Formats: sequence, structure tokens, C-alpha cells
Amino acid sequence: MSKQAKSILIITRDLPPYCHQVGWMVRATTMANFLSRNGYCVHTLSVKRSEKFNLLSLEKNITQHFISTGIEIHNHPGSRKLDFTVRAILKWGAEQFGYIDILQLSIRKYFNEARKIIKKYSIDTVIISSPPHSLQLLVPRLRRHLPELRIISDLRDPWALRKCHNSNSSEQTEKTVLREADSVLVVSSYMEAYYKESLGDNCVVVTVENGFVKSNPMENILNGEGFVESPDSNRIMLGYFGSGVYSKSSNLGKNFSILFDFFSRHYSLAKRFHLVIQGGFKAYEDIPQTALEVTVKNPVEHNAAVLNMTKCDICFQIYTDKNDAPMVMGGKIYDYIEANVPILLLAPENSHSMKLFSERHKQVLFADIFSESSLCDVFEMIVDEFDSRTLVERIIPPIEANHYLRDNQYKKILSLLET
Repeated sequence: MSKQAKSILIITRDLPPYCHQVGWMVRATTMANFLSRNGYCVHTLSVKRSEKFNLLSLEKNITQHFISTGIEIHNHPGSRKLDFTVRAILKWGAEQFGYIDILQLSIRKYFNEARKIIKKYSIDTVIISSPPHSLQLLVPRLRRHLPELRIISDLRDPWALRKCHNSNSSEQTEKTVLREADSVLVVSSYMEAYYKESLGDNCVVVTVENGFVKSNPMENILNGEGFVESPDSNRIMLGYFGSGVYSKSSNLGKNFSILFDFFSRHYSLAKRFHLVIQGGFKAYEDIPQTALEVTVKNPVEHNAAVLNMTKCDICFQIYTDKNDAPMVMGGKIYDYIEANVPILLLAPENSHSMKLFSERHKQVLFADIFSESSLCDVFEMIVDEFDSRTLVERIIPPIEANHYLRDNQYKKILSLLET
């Protein structure tokens, strides 16, 4: 990099302090901070959605720019508000016209504002960070109007494999868009191999995993809700952190109905576990009463959640949608690494990214969420290792965990910027 710091514009939807969900903005936020600390002049373009204090913040020398889409539910007093009924109608209309997501209605606003910023501040590199995926439609627009601009697509996850977009036209659109980028960032090695084959040799595809930021979970605990201490020391504390649902009729990606049904059929296993769910969990039907002890706790900010993870005997990631399962690599996995706890992955057999992760780290357990025998085997193994006090040996050791520090992952972006 030259002595004169180069200017970068990061385009995304959510950045602090105008979003209350840390998970939606942690990647773009930490990426912006990393690039700023490494001598780049960083600008951001995002939406003001809500103003709720959280521990994420941007470096002071980062310049923030905003647009008002008018199609999101805002808690920020200076933003335009639409009630949920109107937003639902807009979302339905967007789906009928084959839009990727509702934010596609605002792509022109994003483009016009981005072009102004690029010209005013002599921006030479733009990073477009999903979600939502419709932001990637900016890639060909910017390429057409600013051919010398370096464009990095931080795709993270694919949109064409999702059930609502799973069609030949969606796949072709995705390819057409991404081929206009100078490089594409994805979150798993399986995704990297897939897109290298899909996009061809002219497009550079790099795995930049979500990772974690090393922190002291005891510091700055805000609005914490007291965690659960199981009165039965014979029960294994099985922790889940993040969003999820219980629904018999839905194919949502993190559906707990299969897991609860499994424990309802296996009394001897159910009585050994205390399932604690902390996050945005919603039950659309009554959860069946079983020997499994279940506690659902409200979401808390990141440090409090990590502290609560450390109190679990093992934490798990669940995914139940087979359509895009091959590419999915849940971000909470990295939080579990940070918390230094054993990890269990429950996902379809075709979850190639998560299976590769468990093969890379032999300590990590994987079970096919749709296989009765696979679930039996893994939960029996957990019980045996808990009773023999060897379950802690499944913690990923520090020398392997450090690979997933976000700064170590973002160094790959520096390599792209310096070529």
C-alpha cells in the first residue's frame, strides 16, 4: 500500500449505532475497524434502522453515510416509519416480482448515494457486504458506471440456493452479478470451491470466515438476564444461542421440532439434558412435554451471551433446511469457539461446510438432524463423556482457535487490496 492511505467505501444495511441486532452488523463493523486500523480511509453507507445501545462501535475516524429506504421498520426517531402491515404488503409484492428481498426496492437510492460518495472522496475500492443479498445488485451497476473501481463482493452466503429463490434464473442472476466483481468473499472453504467452479477462472474467490473477536466476557455486561443453574447436577447443560423456531408446519432453517420430537421418543436421553435456549426463539405451536428440561431466556448483548455460553457443558448449532444446507456455516459456531466450550453441529447430511469444519477439528461433534440413529449416537456419546469427565476434551485448543480471530481472517482482504 502506498504512503497515502487509500479510500474504501463499505456498503451494507446495518451498522452501529442504528441496529439492535449485533449479529446483523458484526462482520461489516469489525471489517471496517480492521481496515481503518491498517491505514485505510474508510467510509460506510448504511441505513438507520433503530437506535439501541450495544457494545459494537466504529472507529472514530470512520466516516458514516446513510440513506433512508422508507421500507424498513425504524425505531430511530429521525427515520421514516411504516407499519408492519404496509411492510408486509411491500414484501409480498417484491416476492411476486421475483425480487431477491425487500431492500431491492431501494437499490437505486443506494447506487445514487454511493456514486456521490465515490466521486467526492476519491474512493478506489468498494466492499459490498450482505445481508441482504439484493445489495449485490450494486456490483454490475457500479462496474458499468465506474469501470476503474475495485469492487469486492462480501457475499457471505449464497442466495440462489435458498428455497424462495431456488431457480435457474436466480442462479444465473447470481453468476452474472458476481462475475462483475474483482473478488468475492465467502464464509467457508466449500463455498469457495463451489463459486470458483461456478464463476470461472477470471473471478477471485476467497474464504473469509466470520470468526470472533477475543474479548473479556466479564467486561461491560449490559442488561444481562440471569442465566440458569440447573438444580440437577446429573443433567448436561445443552446450550443454544441465537434465533430459532418450533414449528411443525414450517421449513424454516433453525427449526427445533425435530430435536424436541427426538427427545420425546427417547426418555432415557431426555432426562439427562437441560436444554437452555437464549435468543430470538419463537414457538408457533405448543412444545411437547418430555423428560427434557427446557429453559428459554431472552436475548442479551454479546459479552453476556458469551459468558453464559461458558456455563454450558456443550453448545450446539442447528440447521434444518436441506436446500442451502451445503453452504451454511453458522456464525454462532465462532462464538462457541470464543467461549471455549465443546461444540455440537446438528444439520442435514448434505451440510458440507459444517461437516468439513467438524472433520478439520476432530473435537467437534456432527450429527445428521434427520437421522434417528445419528442423533442417538451423538447424544449417547455426550452422556458417556460427561459421566467420564472427558467431554471437556472436545474444546478446540487455542492454537486452532486463533485461526478464527477476525483480524486473522481479515488479513486476507489486505492481500486483495495490496495487489
